[in-house]
Amino acid sequence: MCSLHYLAPLRIDMRGDSRSSRQAAFGFIANTDFGWFSHFLRRAEPPDEVDFWQPSPHGFTAIPPGAPFFFRLGAPQKAIAGFGFFARYERVPAWLAWESFGDKNGTDTFAEMAVRGSPGRLGATSFAETRRL
Repeated sequence: MCSLHYLAPLRIDMRGDSRSSRQAAFGFIANTDFGWFSHFLRRAEPPDEVDFWQPSPHGFTAIPPGAPFFFRLGAPQKAIAGFGFFARYERVPAWLAWESFGDKNGTDTFAEMAVRGSPGRLGATSFAETRRL
């Protein structure tokens, strides 16, 4: 459900110090849905990390570790709802992602995570792989 199937690199122009030097930073805008994002809103404490996974075998090399990673909600919100900093990408089986992150995968149970990543949903062909943020 929280797929990165629409990838849009973002270039952020950042002003430097008072001498007007400029530096460019790269970030990434990832489409997600309100179900995944709202899972974290219901928590008593905000998570220190999340597992932003996609049910497909494609790698993720759009940004380096430490780059800003923005979460964009789909319709009807159509807005950036949050952000984090990209840590790493790993290909791991879904069960290992669940064992490692639990509800930081954006669902209350592994069964719910499996349904969100099931074949046919969002064009996925298998839920054998997950991605980490």
